[in-house]
Amino acid sequence: MKKIRINGSWVPLLAAEFETSENTVRQSLRYLINSDLAIKIRKKALDKLKKESQKPVEIEFEED
Repeated sequence: MKKIRINGSWVPLLAAEFETSENTVRQSLRYLINSDLAIKIRKKALDKLKKESQKPVEIEFEED
């Protein structure tokens, strides 16, 4: 089954941005609907994931 997995806190943000319900966002990301809006939601989610993956990661090591 195809789906886009995002941080759960992004669902309400995407819903607000596209002026739709959180349920519509979740269904769009699970490819349960394929409307123009669903395609836009998936594209935005993938763009956000791409940007998130390019952030530098900081790793802290404990000194003994």
